[in-house]
Amino acid sequence: MHHTHYLLIGAALFLQGCCTGDPCWEKFSGPDRDRVGAVKINSDVVYNDTVSTPKGDRTDWKYVLLSRPGKLTVLLHWDNGRARLEFDMFDVMGMKVQEGRVWGAGGLRAVLAVEEPGPYYMRVRASGKEDESQYALRANFAPEKKGEVDVCHNCKVGERKCLGTTAFVGCEKVGPACTAWTQTTPCPAGVTCRDGACGVCGSPCTEGTTRCSDHQVQTCVKTPNAPCAAWAMTKPCAAGQRCQGGRCVRGARPKKQEKVEVRPPPEVPRAAIVRGKIISLYRHRGVWTLHIEIGENPSVKPGQIGMVLEGETTKPLPGGEVKITKVAGRYAIATTSLLQVGKNRWVRIDTK
Repeated sequence: MHHTHYLLIGAALFLQGCCTGDPCWEKFSGPDRDRVGAVKINSDVVYNDTVSTPKGDRTDWKYVLLSRPGKLTVLLHWDNGRARLEFDMFDVMGMKVQEGRVWGAGGLRAVLAVEEPGPYYMRVRASGKEDESQYALRANFAPEKKGEVDVCHNCKVGERKCLGTTAFVGCEKVGPACTAWTQTTPCPAGVTCRDGACGVCGSPCTEGTTRCSDHQVQTCVKTPNAPCAAWAMTKPCAAGQRCQGGRCVRGARPKKQEKVEVRPPPEVPRAAIVRGKIISLYRHRGVWTLHIEIGENPSVKPGQIGMVLEGETTKPLPGGEVKITKVAGRYAIATTSLLQVGKNRWVRIDTK
């Protein structure tokens, strides 16, 4: 009887030290567990890596930097036939645009039509809590032929602009009397882009210091070539512990305070018409894709209709109807069947 009693006590103490749930599945994943810590890969090169949920390394992020429109094909194959891996692709704004489809036994394949330059991200993840395997990843990029796509943007050589907050793109001469937005440079982890350059620290901190974040310990680290350190690595506290002063200590987590209902202030009616600026555009198979800066306008949604305006006026361009396809923060992507956009760079969007 006493022997059984001690076994039960030992089992209970062991379970208290176990770590379960999503935070524990990622505790050894490192900076590449998130998109901002993605590892750069080159086209037509096979990269070998490992994901393992039981070992706390569930997720890997990679990215490939593309300078022009074309077709991106990515192949994923893993060794352990009993494991299930997931594969997803994300565009320059971090929006999920493609899922891997079955490609043979133990493989996934994704094909993406690239319409704007920038970093394109790939996420490899072990599906369940018992899945682990080595894998091979290869990205292949086939650029569009210049005869099939308009690449002239009429920008100034040497000019740079931000793509969201994670990268900037530069303007180069690509032909006689033709300039285009081509070379894209991503910003290091923890650094944001402003006025066409990386260098603004998003959350500056002192390297090596720790802090608490939702009962997890965060460590300030500095990645190579980054101008400043940033909060990146996270370690969850074990069961029966809580985070205090940047470290895990014994004791139960404080009880959540009862929520006090706070009524929001009356919503201020927003303008039904939003005016946005076209900052880049591409033509592919007779359809223009427009990258539009809309500012802080949450009323702009995919599916809404707008019009390209003539010059600096408010007059709609004949046949200049556009359709919003994506919205991310201060930017939107739209398509139009206009034959020629020319120097017209303003769009009116009806958000009613």
